Amino acid sequence: MSKTMRHVFGLVLLCGLATVGDAQEMRGAYVGAGISMLSYAQPADVARPAVSDDTNAYRVLGGYRFNDRYAVEAGLNTTADIQQTFSAFSVRGIALLPLSAVDLFGGGGYYEATFHKSILSGADDGFEHTDSGATVIGGLVFNLTRISIRGEYEWFDTDGEREASSISMMVLLRF
Repeated sequence: MSKTMRHVFGLVLLCGLATVGDAQEMRGAYVGAGISMLSYAQPADVARPAVSDDTNAYRVLGGYRFNDRYAVEAGLNTTADIQQTFSAFSVRGIALLPLSAVDLFGGGGYYEATFHKSILSGADDGFEHTDSGATVIGGLVFNLTRISIRGEYEWFDTDGEREASSISMMVLLRF
């Protein structure tokens, strides 16, 4: 885990220690942005080399929380690595368990992803792989007055032997 991610996790844990009471029901639209650590692994085959990498990614999302327990959202994960890029668009339903200033949440949905690897040596300038399928998400939300801080783990059900997952820290703004 990178030093930056450890600092962000520490900040979120400290925010969780400060309990903020908010008696109003959480509902309505929200947007969010954050940083992720994305893990991607693909075994070698005849057409392409093995890939196994952890990289920083950026994540944005928008959603609508129907009440204290249910929400729907769409999000985009993307990397900005020089030799490889991974981007995934996902739509999912979320179920929440409110616990004072902290909510536990989990959900599932559908994603579409593209992975591009550039090989800088030789005439072949890499390969591209697209994938789609189920995604599962879970984590904690620390609710403040107008913003929330969210830590989450997302797993992508990829084709074959490929593996992809992300750990994200996000800030959400509720309207």
